Amino acid sequence: MRKLASVFLLLVSFAVGFAKDSLHVYVFLKDTCPHTAAALPALRQLSTDLKGKGALMAFITVPTKDVEATQKKLKTNFTLMADPDATRSRQLGGKHSLDVLIVQGKDRVKFEGFGPKVLAELTKRTGVKFTSKVYPAKRMSGCGL
Repeated sequence: MRKLASVFLLLVSFAVGFAKDSLHVYVFLKDTCPHTAAALPALRQLSTDLKGKGALMAFITVPTKDVEATQKKLKTNFTLMADPDATRSRQLGGKHSLDVLIVQGKDRVKFEGFGPKVLAELTKRTGVKFTSKVYPAKRMSGCGL
């Protein structure tokens, strides 16, 4: 199971055109969770702040056919990947909406929820100071996947 998840992440990473040691930030989202909507401004800002340093991508619990419409509806500036029944999200360690997985080369760091600890880890890896007021002051966690 772990090997399958690793292969899947590698395929996703190469599919979106990133080198092997690039920084990838995966966020797991449940489309019906109110915490997902509340976190969108911070996730949009994170995607902007990571430009040139890494990429933000999100698995979201919508059918594949609805991803494009969901992307427009949520006004995301990061890639959404369909995960209708959250199978991929759970394989990669996501348990709740807003859980985060940071991948850089063979290094993987999981976080329960999105907040200051995630931003501190990203600062350590990129040198970017994530200071926007839209970033949460405390950890945000959402509904179960």
